[in-house]
Amino acid sequence: MFDENGDFDIAFQSMLDSHGTRGIAVEILLAIRKQTPVTINTHIVHRKEGDSSDIAHCIYNTWMNAKSKEGNVFAAIGCQPGFWWMEERIPSAKTNQPAPFSMVLLPLILLLKEYLIERCHFVSPLKWLSRLSGSVWLRVKVDSRPAGFHYNRDIPDNERKLSYSYCAFPANSFGDVVPEGLDFVKAYKVKHGFEPHALAIYFVEQSGKRLAGGYHRKEIVKDDTHTFVFDPIHSHPKDPEWHKFLDTFHRWQKSKGGTPSLTQSFRIEHQDLAWGSTVVCGEPSPRFTNNYLQQFFDAKKDKNI
Repeated sequence: MFDENGDFDIAFQSMLDSHGTRGIAVEILLAIRKQTPVTINTHIVHRKEGDSSDIAHCIYNTWMNAKSKEGNVFAAIGCQPGFWWMEERIPSAKTNQPAPFSMVLLPLILLLKEYLIERCHFVSPLKWLSRLSGSVWLRVKVDSRPAGFHYNRDIPDNERKLSYSYCAFPANSFGDVVPEGLDFVKAYKVKHGFEPHALAIYFVEQSGKRLAGGYHRKEIVKDDTHTFVFDPIHSHPKDPEWHKFLDTFHRWQKSKGGTPSLTQSFRIEHQDLAWGSTVVCGEPSPRFTNNYLQQFFDAKKDKNI
């Protein structure tokens, strides 16, 4: 992202934002940030009828508090199990919250998270942990943010495994998008008898350097410095009812100003291609561009986007 003089290299950023259609980076020198001890609070909350606005309000306020301390949150709002889960991460130097049981709790929490994410299974008994939500019994301190998980390479089709579909929105639209999205899912369940397993939410700070995609802004302005991602998740990628839901939910996301991803928005090619074409960047090279990606570049030309 920077040239030999340390200056921002817009040509390299353009390649990174091109979905691989302009070349492949074969060698990158990474600057690793300083190891930062982190305090992680886990919140588990019962869902109630008509609580969409309350959930959005709680998540947003928790994120604002974490952001003021250089932290962040990740949340998953369960549809079927009847509870929602949120992980609040704050640099330990910015909070004096005790976490005396970290050594015992951390391996258990990481094991649980790995299972929940890989198998997309927010098991109902977890809701009984709501009495401990945000307490020392669900709080750990770590020397740095935990590393990612090594998931199974292959899970049989008849077993649970995570399927999700990405869409990003400006963080200042959170109070409008999230409650309406939760209500959309409820209404869809009433009409069609299907709902996803959960909806995942996380926040990303704008760098001002992205040239396309969900984290791109033409201009970073006050109160619009972050993006949040609002992803439905399901436990069976090939479920035809999941596919039908996504085709409908994507149209709603588009109507709310959401930005998709060509590689993470499942079934994006079944929408108006002009929506996907808004996230392509630069002139693709025929050598690196397959038919799937080319259709979005063609749509961009057709619409003069």
